[in-house]
Amino acid sequence: MPKISKINLRQLFAKGMKPSQEAFYNLFDSFWHKDDQIDIAAVKDLQLSLNSKLDNAAKDSLLDAFNDALTDIHQAVESEFKGILNPTGMAPTEDGSYKPAVSSELDKPTDPTSTLDWGTKYPNAGNLRSKQGYSTMFYKKGTVWTKSETKIDVNSEKYDKTSAAVGNYPDFANPNKMTLPNAGFTLEQGNNTLPATLRYWQSPALLKDRYIVKIRAKATAIGNVNIFIHKKSDMSLDRTIQVNVTSQIFEYVFTEPIDSDLYYVMFSSGIMYYAFNGGTPVKQMLVATGEWSENPTIALCVEYFTYHSAILPKTLTVAQRLDLLESRETKSFQWSNIMLDKTELLSKIVKESINSVFTIDSGIINITSIGDGLGIVVANNIYLNKRCFEFDVKLSDINTKMYFGTKPTENQVGSATYSVDFSTKKINNTFDFSTLIDVNINDSYSISMSYKISETTIRIRNKRTTQEALYTFKPTTDEFDQYKVGFMSGGGSISKMKIYSMAKERPYIMFFGDSIMRGSNNNPLNKRFADLCGTFLGKEYLISGRAVGNIDGLMNRLAIEIPCFRPRYVCITIGTNGGNTEAKLNAMIDFCEGYGCTVILNHIPLYDSSTAAKNAMIANVVNSRKLMSIRYDIATSIGFDATTKDNSCFSNESGIFIHPNEKGNQQIFDRSKIDMEEVFINAGAA
Repeated sequence: MPKISKINLRQLFAKGMKPSQEAFYNLFDSFWHKDDQIDIAAVKDLQLSLNSKLDNAAKDSLLDAFNDALTDIHQAVESEFKGILNPTGMAPTEDGSYKPAVSSELDKPTDPTSTLDWGTKYPNAGNLRSKQGYSTMFYKKGTVWTKSETKIDVNSEKYDKTSAAVGNYPDFANPNKMTLPNAGFTLEQGNNTLPATLRYWQSPALLKDRYIVKIRAKATAIGNVNIFIHKKSDMSLDRTIQVNVTSQIFEYVFTEPIDSDLYYVMFSSGIMYYAFNGGTPVKQMLVATGEWSENPTIALCVEYFTYHSAILPKTLTVAQRLDLLESRETKSFQWSNIMLDKTELLSKIVKESINSVFTIDSGIINITSIGDGLGIVVANNIYLNKRCFEFDVKLSDINTKMYFGTKPTENQVGSATYSVDFSTKKINNTFDFSTLIDVNINDSYSISMSYKISETTIRIRNKRTTQEALYTFKPTTDEFDQYKVGFMSGGGSISKMKIYSMAKERPYIMFFGDSIMRGSNNNPLNKRFADLCGTFLGKEYLISGRAVGNIDGLMNRLAIEIPCFRPRYVCITIGTNGGNTEAKLNAMIDFCEGYGCTVILNHIPLYDSSTAAKNAMIANVVNSRKLMSIRYDIATSIGFDATTKDNSCFSNESGIFIHPNEKGNQQIFDRSKIDMEEVFINAGAA
């Protein structure tokens, strides 16, 4: 029998769920084997909910009979079913049932009382038609074709109509994984024909427990475009929807909402924005309209999806919920501490003159101009408190001078630039490594820039001689957003660029947020709440905080960091700087939960007259989704009343009290033991 910890059982009961008899006995089975300490107070009131239950023998007998009947039905259906039928395919020769692959509203009469048939015609199935919005099956018996069709009830226990939210396409996780182009196809090249297999689809993680109901897209011409619905289980095509596009901006509302837990939504290349007109490359076309991004994969045809939260089926029993929760707790995820790994030789990144243009073939590295010279910027936003940026360079000039650091993109806070001068053999024009490393033409060097608790270490290593130099210092500016590297003089080639964390194992918890989570103006920095909490838990943890951050920038971070690390818990504090909406908060939670993470969405500390409304919004999401939430507002208020701000809990920044100081962070940590008790219990630190 599956086991369940008492803290998770309490959570289920808090959500109004009553236990089945099986779940009740699981508690005592767990206690009997001494592998979970069940507090009798947690189960003493369960008897009332068990009075009307079948005993186990009767229940098992009924369930066995029901399961046997289902097995017989499944076997019969599988023996009859012959496969998916396309309207242009060969006529089947075997008797049996066939599912039509394409449905449409072709020839649909305007009169709702009309008896005329409509939908996609199947000449290979006796000219039967498949209507959009209906569940249809064709049957062949000899030369006779028949069909069954049932209108799909889009409002039947599927989604909450009040939960509409919009997902902008560029916000989805890792757009580089959203294409399936033919070999050799790039957006930089102009072709008169487009690969037939090019597809775009929605991110599966962001839409967990969602139904996609609408899509908005751009087109360059009128005509037909196909929407493909693929099964997530095996990527097989489930059905095709043909849409007649009559204007550049069009919206399509799915007659049957698409369950994002089961299906991908893909789009044919056809006439979309990444198509070509007369051999004009899409980059050139989008530059003309001012919509081009230097990351080609961001040039998307689809603007957004509209989706709704799913309603859990009434048939989901407590035992099933327990099993799902148990599976989620024990499932072993593959994790990686590497967030970027470009191992190929980027030999074209060579400075030829001050006005030279570098060319590379990667969708994740952008070409740009920075400071005194030209260089590259890594497109991923990285904020981790323990991280390293590393690259190899092979010198072609003894007088080469390079710069590297970070480029702020979310806002203008956090620009850090450092230098290595191979001619003077100095780092930042101060640290002399002339006695430590040989500098020779055509030698390759590994250069890394690591950051840990506001301390930066620059390492240079001659890969041939293995000599190395380390220079550690406290940077005067923050290191936020995107890494950059380039040449100020001389030249060379760059290869093997990598960004990774210093985590030694999959993090138990990750802390995300703005400057409050980062611990800005809290001295010492390692006394911030997140460090106090992580140290007390005794588990691997990471912090990802950004000064002047908001939820939009946070989503960019989550898209890079969550898929790599997949922590068990994600603790988020965001909203002081504005920008929150319930739709964005829910999308953020969906994304994290899609990777198996339990979200703790915190109230923000008291600041000004806008805080109450911001916390009310957070509370609505927390309460509706039954989340844990650390009450920063209680922890930093006088008498812990959540309304009267205690300025002694904040740093005095010229009369502004916004960032918790050491006292404030300690009180937030103390409060966390109450508000996220589960995290401490499951870590064995309670």
